[in-house]
Amino acid sequence: MSTADQDQGAFRSIVDAWFFALEEDLLQANNGEQLSETDLLERTNDLMEKRLVSITKMAPTFAATLRAYRSAIAEGNLQEAEALLAWVAGQPNVSAAAKRRAGIKGDVDHFAALSFLQGLLVMLRDAGYAGLIVVLDEVETLQRVRGDIREKSLNALRQLIDEVYGGRFQGLYLLVTGTPPFFDGPQGIQRLPPLAQRLHVEFGPGDRFDNPRAVQIRLRNFDIQGLVEVGRKVRDLVAEGISNRRSHPSTCG
Repeated sequence: MSTADQDQGAFRSIVDAWFFALEEDLLQANNGEQLSETDLLERTNDLMEKRLVSITKMAPTFAATLRAYRSAIAEGNLQEAEALLAWVAGQPNVSAAAKRRAGIKGDVDHFAALSFLQGLLVMLRDAGYAGLIVVLDEVETLQRVRGDIREKSLNALRQLIDEVYGGRFQGLYLLVTGTPPFFDGPQGIQRLPPLAQRLHVEFGPGDRFDNPRAVQIRLRNFDIQGLVEVGRKVRDLVAEGISNRRSHPSTCG
């Protein structure tokens, strides 16, 4: 996950920014009156529960894990705190000690993951972010997996699209990229007619009048002019990087 300020691994900074925003809301509600560390922790947890009440009904482990994360941070137990965030992010092999702190078991399944995504959007909104872009890249690789896994994946994609259109994920922009065979061939979305119907667009022979707001858009092939433009941009980026390194030399020992 990345933000404008952080190229990768931005999840923890988002979570911390959200808790900071909750604390600010509490202080404003108390007219700026300072609270003890214990009182602030308890009240922030209460406010967190209120903000996530709709998500907690579907996935109570989301708020429970975040509460345990903040408790671990307050105790200075950074290792368990990092492990708890890793579990929320869907990482496997999280330590049993960290899971016991939050009262959780197993890994995040498909249904919990969607609720966690909904919770993440709430956090982003409260922390001042405009929204979230999720990119599912190279989905054509589903054509080469085992049949039952492919069918399950296509149905999961259909469910996700329906949830987006249903308004469950406010602030989410979903981008799915794939080659033409995935959209038009027999081993792609055509294997699941409901998904094919949702993504169907009637393209004309040329792309001049394609609707950029359609549910599916096609990318133009590179021509000489496009290749030259890309080459110039890459050249400028490389030159900018070299200039920055000269202006700010490293001091590695």
